[in-house]
Amino acid sequence: MKAKLILALFGIALGTLLILPLLPLLRDAAFRLKNGAGSQFESLDDLRAQMLSRDSRDLTSDRSVSLRSIISPHPSDQIIYELTPNNKVKFQGVPVEINSCGMRGPERSIKKAANTFRIALLGDSFAFGWGVEQPKIFAQVLEDLLNQFTEGSPRIEILNFGTPGYSTFQEVGLFEEKIADFDPDSVLLYVVDNDFALPFYVPSVNSSSGLMDSLSFSKLTGSGKNEKANEAKRALEKMSDPNRALSRLRKVTREMGSKLFVAINPNQRSGYVRSHLWASKDPEIEYIPMRREIHKLIKSRNIDPHDLPLPNDPHPSALKHRLLAEILAKYMMASTVEILAQDSANH
Repeated sequence: MKAKLILALFGIALGTLLILPLLPLLRDAAFRLKNGAGSQFESLDDLRAQMLSRDSRDLTSDRSVSLRSIISPHPSDQIIYELTPNNKVKFQGVPVEINSCGMRGPERSIKKAANTFRIALLGDSFAFGWGVEQPKIFAQVLEDLLNQFTEGSPRIEILNFGTPGYSTFQEVGLFEEKIADFDPDSVLLYVVDNDFALPFYVPSVNSSSGLMDSLSFSKLTGSGKNEKANEAKRALEKMSDPNRALSRLRKVTREMGSKLFVAINPNQRSGYVRSHLWASKDPEIEYIPMRREIHKLIKSRNIDPHDLPLPNDPHPSALKHRLLAEILAKYMMASTVEILAQDSANH
């Protein structure tokens, strides 16, 4: 089952099931778009319209808002929605501020200041920092650790574009459209195992419109006898393949001259993800072995594994965010020094 708040995607066929605009259909108690029930939509426009309807009241006893109060529809079918800029709310029990550029964290300018080294972080709710305060999420801790290392010269900026519910193809789509303008020196793609999973809802193969749940869809494809469903499944898997998205990202970062890092969320399925994410084995991509490293830290510090997720939620706790940041810093410091040395030599 999917560990993050989900979402994921896939829309109405355009003439044929072989041509499908990706449509994320979020199903989670936090995304109450229609009468508080599991969300189902008639079309992509219906989904976008529902996103514009903000919470009329606080949904929980701690006065937190739902996901729809921090996102806005995006016209691209490869992005679908993004964080709403200039937003300050309480979400998942913690204060959340989204800056004018649509990223969680402190204000940033699009133009990179002199003596600044930027790292663009792409990911989903794990990178966003679901349920954890800003100073303790791994994006912020990583920035702090790297600035301690460089002693503020150059200044390190982590651009946290982590967005709850995103899959790899959306993260790369957002990078191509928007994030590249920030001129990042490095890019960190944080991959979660459910990036390889089927969506909760897919276009119905029993009618020309509407949607069906993925369980019913899987039953149709499981027998192998429903060719229409099988054809739809192949098209969906092809269009949402994380390898295709990562290959596109590798091409863009290569053209930009930016270093690309890939980290896989460390859990029991990270080995599976690594074996299937063949694009991450590109020699130009620096892969960070998160699972191996976090096991070392857990053992050396005698950490109780039960303290690593949030209470009643599989998202990382503040403790795990700290461990993730330390691992990422360990591997990214060396590359940062190398990049800085190359830039110095070129100038």
